[in-house]
Amino acid sequence: MMSYLSPKNRHNLTFGYFGLAERASSFVGPIVWGLIATNLTSFGPNRYRVAIAVLTIFVVMGLVAMKYVKSDKVKMVSK
Repeated sequence: MMSYLSPKNRHNLTFGYFGLAERASSFVGPIVWGLIATNLTSFGPNRYRVAIAVLTIFVVMGLVAMKYVKSDKVKMVSK
């Protein structure tokens, strides 16, 4: 997908940004989970449900952002 979305002369830059985003998400996700789980102790076991809901919102926001990515390449249509 990354090679499909990136311009031909910018593959190295695009994959660099992909690696940066991957590293950032592997850092931010557990931090957000931990902050929610430790700060919402009054919710009891439901604090884990809240943490999952917040992380699900992050995933949905990423999917919505991907919907608006412009591509100048022709889409393949299966026959």
